[in-house]
Amino acid sequence: MRFNDVAHAFKHLTRETFVHRLDFLQAHHIRARRFQPAGQGLDPRFDAVDVIGCQFHARIPAQISPTLGRSPADAQGSGLASPHLCAKWAGTCDRMNKGGAMSDLLAWLQFMVPVALILWVALWPLRGRARLVHLAMTTMVVAVVALSGAWLWPSAYAPYGLGVLLIVVAGFGRRRPVARGQARLWPAVFGVLVTGLASIVVAGLVTARMRPPETLALALPFASPAAITEGGARSIINRHRAVARTDSPSLSGWGGMARAVTLRPVDHLGRPFAKARPVLAPCAGQVTGQGNDPRLGTYLMLDCAGRVIVMSDLVTSTPGTGTITAGQIIGTAASLTLHAQSPGTAAHLFSGTPQWLALNGRFPVRGAVLFP
Repeated sequence: MRFNDVAHAFKHLTRETFVHRLDFLQAHHIRARRFQPAGQGLDPRFDAVDVIGCQFHARIPAQISPTLGRSPADAQGSGLASPHLCAKWAGTCDRMNKGGAMSDLLAWLQFMVPVALILWVALWPLRGRARLVHLAMTTMVVAVVALSGAWLWPSAYAPYGLGVLLIVVAGFGRRRPVARGQARLWPAVFGVLVTGLASIVVAGLVTARMRPPETLALALPFASPAAITEGGARSIINRHRAVARTDSPSLSGWGGMARAVTLRPVDHLGRPFAKARPVLAPCAGQVTGQGNDPRLGTYLMLDCAGRVIVMSDLVTSTPGTGTITAGQIIGTAASLTLHAQSPGTAAHLFSGTPQWLALNGRFPVRGAVLFP
């Protein structure tokens, strides 16, 4: 923990100081959130709070924790750290713990539902030529899950394994002949409808994964392979695109992140590392700023040939300013959010014009694995 505003409200302490970035939570407290770096369940942040009986470890909604980023004395003087805030916090913790259980379920379903559909068409397909419809329906549904999911469990390479399994089933799966009186039309009609709907979704996903005409070339900021958990041209596979909205006051001043990507280093089996890994400078340039932000966590700003490169969700960052070279270690991170923009304003550092990125020559999209 970095500040004790909320913990102070719960524990009724006056001046207790907690060790910087100390985090007592274990993997079973955050469950499947360790496979979802966008949720920042692993990152030690100044809004990560270990509340006894709650074990909440996620971002504090701004409307519930207005004391974030302020000193305990300032918060106490303003009256913001109050029993009323504690009551709101307790409800938030309860809802987020339920959300953690839901995350477990979704991570499990993302892998098991395609496996179940493939086993269905392998062992008990529709009879006769309707098997082709059954196979097409399964292929499209698996493609939707594979192209839209953020794959870190059981491995970042799981979609490729599902594709190989589907090809094997298509070539060597069971065939069931049509016997007299067993022909049914409705299963084939249902399969055609599902295939058509899934094909529309797949077309949208493929479009979202197409490389834009202008991208800024950067090096991969990790020395190991990295799985992309947020990235792409549309919000269907890149939640950072939400800040491109101009009708939301809460998103004003954050337009520079509209084309950001989130990536996480993985080992040779596609499994995320348990600890933070060294972060490498993606370009040569100048360190122009660093700090902490309720939405970005610890961040570092680089000036590379007139473009502002922001690396956020860092666990540690290199202090000071100065010239850096591409590939130089500038911090550590378990997951990293990276975006490029034109210079913002003094009041809104991240309000510049966003820039699409290409890492090691590839457009980073959700589900892809990039290699150094």
